[in-house]
Amino acid sequence: MTALTDGEPQADFGEIKVLETKPARLVGSDSLEKIEFEDGTSIAVDGLFVAIGVASALDFARSAGIITGPSAIEVDEKMQTSIPGVFAAGDCVGGLLQVSKAVGEGALAGTGMIAALRG
Repeated sequence: MTALTDGEPQADFGEIKVLETKPARLVGSDSLEKIEFEDGTSIAVDGLFVAIGVASALDFARSAGIITGPSAIEVDEKMQTSIPGVFAAGDCVGGLLQVSKAVGEGALAGTGMIAALRG
């Protein structure tokens, strides 16, 4: 496995190789075969998983006074942050970086917001 990042890695990838070279093209006929980079290099791949980073969300949360851990915004079971009425969901709260998880958390946050507005 190789991790690609658009800048300095925001997490410890352990023994996983990390490339900071910017991808230019995905290449393959019936399926993905390789990734070509702007510097002219390429790597053979069997697949690709896209994960969007959370650094800007954490920076914003910290500047707003929201309690965060080292790599995620802390929320309760209704996805509410340490500031009442402020909710967070998806990648910025940590755990699996999956769309299905983010959708579920978004639904929880939405119902939490409705409850907060209704008092």
